[in-house]
Amino acid sequence: MIYLGHATIAQKGTVAICFKHGMDCYQSDCAMDVRRQLLIRPCAKLEGSTTMADVSTFGLMLGSSVIAAALTHGVTAVKDGISTKKTADYSALYLAMTLEAYARECSNMLSESEMALASDDNAGKRHAYLPEFPAVPTTVDWKSLGIEITAMALALPVLIATTNVSIGTTWDLTEEDLALTELHEAGAEIGLQCFALARDVREKRSIPPLALNEKWNAFSHLVNKQAEYAGLREKKETSHRIMIRGMDHAADAPDQTDVRG
Repeated sequence: MIYLGHATIAQKGTVAICFKHGMDCYQSDCAMDVRRQLLIRPCAKLEGSTTMADVSTFGLMLGSSVIAAALTHGVTAVKDGISTKKTADYSALYLAMTLEAYARECSNMLSESEMALASDDNAGKRHAYLPEFPAVPTTVDWKSLGIEITAMALALPVLIATTNVSIGTTWDLTEEDLALTELHEAGAEIGLQCFALARDVREKRSIPPLALNEKWNAFSHLVNKQAEYAGLREKKETSHRIMIRGMDHAADAPDQTDVRG
């Protein structure tokens, strides 16, 4: 279809059809003007003729093509939407399971470390640092998880690395007891952070929550250990404050030295 000036011409073979007058208007100036621009001979000199039925057929063909293209686009959009949702769901599941696996590693580390201390290394295993955070599957589509969850997940390995640096400094500069206390407290805290983030990831994509064993599970173990470590720290700090106050009172007391004349 060609639009030139006020005349609309549809080309079919070598015939020019004027839609302004609704029929072959080879004597019309508008059609002749357009024919000259298209280098098409006047209709009077062409063999055969073009009727309005040909014009209707052309319109039906054009309309059918538009409808077919629209349907194809709609089907493609639906397929893309389904594919995007599946990608987001699986990405969320992979990330949640990675976080939960690391939380269980923290729980196992605490159990092994305490068992080694209690048994004088006859059972369990000594640990000096937090477990290394596992690599997140490359199939995870971070954009589908949202900026908040992505930022928190990517910050975890950094948090673990900096915590291990702090623990290493404590090992080097202070007593073993203080280093182990820092390690155990950090293991419980970061393990619970992983469980909390995994729960948020599952909820975001409507994934069923993690199934936990009622008798024993890593989540309950970390909760109990965090409470236990907080209680021990409070006792130590209270004892330390009492000792400091005692030293201050002793320093302020008058000198009782017996001076004999």
